Amino acid sequence: AQAAVDWAVAKLQAGCELESVNELAWAASPSRADALIMLRKAMGELGLPVPVGKPYKLAMARHIAKAIIAGTVDANHGCGRIAEINHELGWPDELSAFGALAHEQSGHENLGITAETVRPAIIEEARRLARET
Repeated sequence: AQAAVDWAVAKLQAGCELESVNELAWAASPSRADALIMLRKAMGELGLPVPVGKPYKLAMARHIAKAIIAGTVDANHGCGRIAEINHELGWPDELSAFGALAHEQSGHENLGITAETVRPAIIEEARRLARET
């Protein structure tokens, strides 16, 4: 849901002033279902193809990756969000590294692996995913 809100905010910042985009951008913690409904409406009004299923989820993962690169989404938080999509899709090749990186973010401190130490790898993986668009 947050990725959809982030998308709408980016559209507003780029000068898109459709009511449906504005509604989504200003949604306060919408449920996943509500965010999806608003996102599809906004995309339809913008004349954008509305992906469904795996293409939709991969598009959202790429959007999050681009936000990580831009610094508008914390790398560790964004990695966790992409890892959730990865899990939902059954660990596709495009996203599987995020699943591993999200796992390494905690519980491995005794090995010297922390959320902070995996940030560079997350950002590099985000760059790779963003290039695939």
